[in-house]
Amino acid sequence: MLRRYSAFFLLLLVTTTGCGVSSHMLTAEREVVAPKRPIVMRTFLSPTSRAAHRPTPDPRVPRLDLNDSPEVQRELSSYTSKHRPFITDGLSRGERYLGLIETVFLRHQVPLELAAVAHVESRFISTARSPSGAVGMWQFMKSSARHFGLQVGKRRDDRTDVGKSTEAAARYLKELYQKFDDWQLALAAYNGGPARVQKAIDRCGTKDVFALGPCGLRQETLRFVAKVIAIAFITRSPDLYGFESDLDPALLRLLKLRTERSLP
Repeated sequence: MLRRYSAFFLLLLVTTTGCGVSSHMLTAEREVVAPKRPIVMRTFLSPTSRAAHRPTPDPRVPRLDLNDSPEVQRELSSYTSKHRPFITDGLSRGERYLGLIETVFLRHQVPLELAAVAHVESRFISTARSPSGAVGMWQFMKSSARHFGLQVGKRRDDRTDVGKSTEAAARYLKELYQKFDDWQLALAAYNGGPARVQKAIDRCGTKDVFALGPCGLRQETLRFVAKVIAIAFITRSPDLYGFESDLDPALLRLLKLRTERSLP
């Protein structure tokens, strides 16, 4: 009887020990196979060194000269206070489209900051409709849309097609720039029509867009230009205007890259 119990306890001891070794071996295998986290080396550069390591601007990217006028300052003040959600919501929605927009704008030699036109016009909503009949992210009227090859009908409306309407918007902006040789005047013409802008220039004898109000350029158009420029300021330096903590890190990297490609 004693032998039987002794044999039993001996078998139990061997089995338990065996399980312990097996478990240890499995743990060791997991430790060997599991990938280790990469060690991130942080380098702190002086301002001079950072400038030396800054990517070279892309010579194909035209630069938008920003007018720091009182009109623009008013819009900046609004966007950084009571209308702050307009910036954060619009940029968050537009993040998915910025790559496409910049590809098309680069091909047509349009400043990348003018993606802000779609922000002001529709907050990057591809199905947006205005009371005046403008449709899509770029808010094309029927006549303008058809002029640039977009189909507009009951069954099909290319103004709601992000790719096709972005292509048309880039062509339109470039055409207006070629007419006025000034991107801010091109913005005014995009909103108010090239004929109205030209009449205002002829009456005032100046191409300063914010001096054309008394000569027939509508306040709505002047505010549109100021809003686009204000958003361009913000997207160039979101941290300067306090938006760094409100935007997705991937979007911030995209905006930083765009700025580095555009600015000398």
